Amino acid sequence: MSFKTFFKTLPKSLLLGILIATIIYSFDGVVLSSVVSNVTFFNRHTPAIKAVLYIISSLLALGLVYFAMTLKQIWINQAIKLMNIKIKDSFVYGQIVNPDFAAVASDNVSKIFNDFKLIETNYFKNFFEWCGAILMAAISSFYILWLNFAIGILFILFSLLPMLSSKIFGKVLSDSSETWQKSSSTYLGKVTDLFNGIRTIKTYLAEKTMFADTENYLQQTENSYKKMNDYQAWAIFCQRHSFCIEFYSSSWCRFVFCYQWSG
Repeated sequence: MSFKTFFKTLPKSLLLGILIATIIYSFDGVVLSSVVSNVTFFNRHTPAIKAVLYIISSLLALGLVYFAMTLKQIWINQAIKLMNIKIKDSFVYGQIVNPDFAAVASDNVSKIFNDFKLIETNYFKNFFEWCGAILMAAISSFYILWLNFAIGILFILFSLLPMLSSKIFGKVLSDSSETWQKSSSTYLGKVTDLFNGIRTIKTYLAEKTMFADTENYLQQTENSYKKMNDYQAWAIFCQRHSFCIEFYSSSWCRFVFCYQWSG
């Protein structure tokens, strides 16, 4: 499924609506931080009518952002429905008119309900999520840098910390998981061979020898499993620690922003 087919299948009005709703929802962080920071302008001498008007305007702004979020998701659901209909109809029709069609019916049904579901999850939804995330990151970053460039840079850098743990441990976790799976598969094969050949083994009185050989593979499997879990534990530690650093640094940055606005 190419991007050309993607944009050709979906109505332009639907794509425009998703784009506008995504842009409005991207101001979520900006609106929320503005609502919180502007509270510092209020004190016990503030007129009640001014406070009420501020509450109403804040709720309207947040309501607009979250209404856009809802509309975006509804329109994305509509887009996914249209794309699913397009690719499934094309597949079924292609199989019907194919003169060399000789596939098993269950295989084709499996493709429709399983393989195409993966396309929806891994491509359609990811495409819209990535577009939304990029827009939100761009708008929030511009707003933070506009308030205070130096502190904004620090805020952005600290916000990237949680991503480092996944980058640092990503390959290690993947390799250790693959090693454990291979060891586990080898051990499973050894145990299967042991049980299938138990009569022959007893005939040659090789029980202890074969058991020792199988036990060696068990040790390798459990060692690789422990190593994988240890890497996961360290990855979680680094991730939680980076979240703590991000939380305290972002709280400090918000305090500076609020102080700057109130001044």
